Amino acid sequence: MIWGGDTLSLAGRTLEEAFALKNLAWSQHKDRKPLQLRIAKNDEKHLGELAARIHKRVQAKSFSKTDFALALLAEDPATWVVPEYIADGLRWLEAGIAPPDPEPDDEVGAEEMAGAGADAAAALEPDSEVAA
Repeated sequence: MIWGGDTLSLAGRTLEEAFALKNLAWSQHKDRKPLQLRIAKNDEKHLGELAARIHKRVQAKSFSKTDFALALLAEDPATWVVPEYIADGLRWLEAGIAPPDPEPDDEVGAEEMAGAGADAAAALEPDSEVAA
């Protein structure tokens, strides 16, 4: 990550910290104050100090994870980046729970079964003449 000419390889210890580091310039903009990740006079701090201050902010008892999440939901998701470990986890989860794509033969079979099911249901309905 790069900040003010400094380059470091950093990883967050929490979602909020990882998010702030992945979106450092974005989260430090004055318009992002509701996220609670902005550090005062951030342009005067080197990258290591800024990262340490973000960590301290997120660990503070006054930091509200709920307020962070709600403020983030109010932002345009096209303007920020999901931390890589979250994106990896979502891809893994999707691969594990997404139904497989139907094969062309399966689609034809499903249509035939649906048609047969309707015919079978009609056959099971009582005949009004018999009931009378």
